[in-house]
Amino acid sequence: MQRILAFIAAVALATAIAAPASAAARKMVVPAHGATLDVSIQVGKGEGPRPVLVVFHGFPGAADAPDLSEFTDKGWTVVYPHYRGIWGSTGEFGIANSEADGKAVVAWLRSRATELSIDPGRIGVIGMSYGGWVALRVAAADPSIVCTAGMTPADMGFIGSRWAAEPAYRAFWLADVASLATHPKKPLRLGAAGPDGFLDEAARNAVSFGLRASATAFAGRPVFLSGGSKDDVTPFAEHYLPLSQALRDAGARLTAIELPMGHESSSVDSAALVAWVEANCGGAPATAG
Repeated sequence: MQRILAFIAAVALATAIAAPASAAARKMVVPAHGATLDVSIQVGKGEGPRPVLVVFHGFPGAADAPDLSEFTDKGWTVVYPHYRGIWGSTGEFGIANSEADGKAVVAWLRSRATELSIDPGRIGVIGMSYGGWVALRVAAADPSIVCTAGMTPADMGFIGSRWAAEPAYRAFWLADVASLATHPKKPLRLGAAGPDGFLDEAARNAVSFGLRASATAFAGRPVFLSGGSKDDVTPFAEHYLPLSQALRDAGARLTAIELPMGHESSSVDSAALVAWVEANCGGAPATAG
């Protein structure tokens, strides 16, 4: 269970903000491909259309959104969705489904911009671990997303290639995924193929799910990337280093943070992330209050 627990721990941006969101957070339901996504919205301070950060959590994340007031206090409205088949969302969890869910949330925000008092032209995405993969995939397909951050992102293409080629590695993860699918609190609901089907999806799509191939989509765009040199969940040399080099080669405006820590580094570099968001993700609301 050690690696899955590390993914769960990656939902918080920092230990100091790991508490559940305040009662002021709005719970909303977003339609996504015949299912509904459970979404928490923490409204940014100020008046006028606010910039938005969509925060994608790790796998499987926690039922409650963390308090993200480090961003809302500075004027950003923060949106925290659960993927299909996770916690309060309906439908079946899957890797391609998660990417499609991320895109559906961004499209929904743009369609409800007036009601939510947000600026549809200032939407950024942040993700931790598995959510880092989702954030990077969503942003690669949408050049209008103003900023993208991946904190110890899990390259699901690379992981899928290992699940296809290394039986022991696959068996280790299969047991962990199965334990989540049968957990009494039901954080994870898979399709009829069950845990094997989830791993098979990654193995079958290892090339197309890879992050490095989409690096060219970030030419000239601001990207924040962090990695832990002692990470044994998404190993530094296999995930962070190849992706950071691909982004540099592509001409991304890359801010890369390397920490001498494990996978938990995704929850300790929030000060650097907040400063980067202020500089790159759309600025303050139109009229501060």
